[in-house]
Amino acid sequence: MRGQVSVEDPAELVEKARRGSASAFSQIVRLYQSRVRAFIGRFVRDASVVEDLAQDTFVRAYRALAHFRAESSLAVWLLGIARNLALMHLREESRRRAKESDVLHLALARWLTPAVETDADHDRALAALEACVDSLPAHSAELVDAHYFKGRGVADMARASGKKESALGMTLLRIREILRRCVRERLSEANA
Repeated sequence: MRGQVSVEDPAELVEKARRGSASAFSQIVRLYQSRVRAFIGRFVRDASVVEDLAQDTFVRAYRALAHFRAESSLAVWLLGIARNLALMHLREESRRRAKESDVLHLALARWLTPAVETDADHDRALAALEACVDSLPAHSAELVDAHYFKGRGVADMARASGKKESALGMTLLRIREILRRCVRERLSEANA
């Protein structure tokens, strides 16, 4: 049959790939890549991250081919690798988001600690912060809302905006400094 590509048995492809056949491993990738991507997509919504994790899945599979014992199907083995990578990514993303959201809370605590002695002081400080956030330019207020109140990570926001992660991180640092000064000014005006 002319023009048709023969699809070999996965076990044969694994054996050929173990012996160093790049074309056999390429065929494994072609056979399973859409299934691996779809599986990872159930855990991760960012298409570029799905693509990276799928690629990592096949890199790890290639490196671990010698350990594949065919106790399960090749597809199940690949999806197990994909699952582990997706779960590691989600754990890291969760830790990173928690750390980033803690930054503002810790900064606010540092800014307000000397000025806050009573519940009334605390209420005034929160009101000052609210007013300061409201006084930010629309773009800055959107960044604060997305990052600190909706929990979006800097990397995710940078990808969505097409900006560098370092540039966006610096912008958030500047906004925090503006908010710190604004809160202090409002509190000193209220105490005067």
